[in-house]
Amino acid sequence: MQPSTLSRLFVYAKGSQNAARENFTTEALAAAVRDDSAPLLTLLLEAGVVSAAAKLIKVLTQMTVPVGIIDLVLLFDASEVWVEVKVDAPESGNQLTRYLEHVSNAPRTKVVTLAKTPLRADVVPLTWQRLRRAIDATGTTSPYWRDFRTYLEEIRMADAFDEPISSAERAALGPAHALLRKVARMLVPVAEAAASMAPHLGWRVTEPDVLKEVTSKLRAHGVMSVSTRAKLRAGISFGTFPEDGDTGVGAWVWSYPSATAVRRQLLGAADAGKLPIEWERSPVDWEALGAYRRLSEFADHNAAATWLVERLGELESAGLMKLLPALGLAVAGEDEGSDDD
Repeated sequence: MQPSTLSRLFVYAKGSQNAARENFTTEALAAAVRDDSAPLLTLLLEAGVVSAAAKLIKVLTQMTVPVGIIDLVLLFDASEVWVEVKVDAPESGNQLTRYLEHVSNAPRTKVVTLAKTPLRADVVPLTWQRLRRAIDATGTTSPYWRDFRTYLEEIRMADAFDEPISSAERAALGPAHALLRKVARMLVPVAEAAASMAPHLGWRVTEPDVLKEVTSKLRAHGVMSVSTRAKLRAGISFGTFPEDGDTGVGAWVWSYPSATAVRRQLLGAADAGKLPIEWERSPVDWEALGAYRRLSEFADHNAAATWLVERLGELESAGLMKLLPALGLAVAGEDEGSDDD
């Protein structure tokens, strides 16, 4: 009996960081294709890999062939497509050369890559960005594809930045610049307070440095925040973020999602230290602990900054600022998608 997608996700998500990510992504992609093949077939058709009449028969993953292991194999009624899946990784050795040589006398089999950017001029390049576009273009209602589209954005393989600029976005440049500068100035006294409470965590405190950091966070994550600079498995951030058509302001304690033991320690310490119940607790995602308000609730910079400093004071009183270094240093590869820049 064919193993379930979930079983395969569990098995193939093990290994080195890059291999685990690529295997996981491949299995998730295969599940989406099995549910609705239209998005991937649209991409293959656009690239000239298959014809409009091609009928997909079977989807296989991690298939062993004489020259290696193929990430994704698409069996059509009259052809076969080998897909080498890459997530932030280059070609491994001469694998593509081996594949091309092996299929050189098999015209029914084609080799393609699916990556963020083309890998080689002699291999048909499919990109995650074009796949994301195909998901939208086909109008698929498959929950697998809708989730996969979000996942591609989360791991930064694709984004919405090639879509048409809306009227609201065209009118936002001036206000966006003003908001950036105002938020940076608002966060300076908060950063100074944080540095006074916990200098061992490292903070940017001057206005030019805070502006540089919030600009970097806006570019990378769509938030304007200041974070601990110490390279630890957990840290503290504070700043602003999008909130249902408005702007939110908050402070949060984050940890790497894969560091489940660290997350348990943070949540346990919050309860032991009597961190106020207003702080949200989460056993998943990046934000283990968070206190949030809408920016519109504050009369001015000073009111918002004062509220943030009070929240940092609660973290200090609960012992969380002292706890962070004891949780250990960030592990190589564990900081994928980190809130830090």
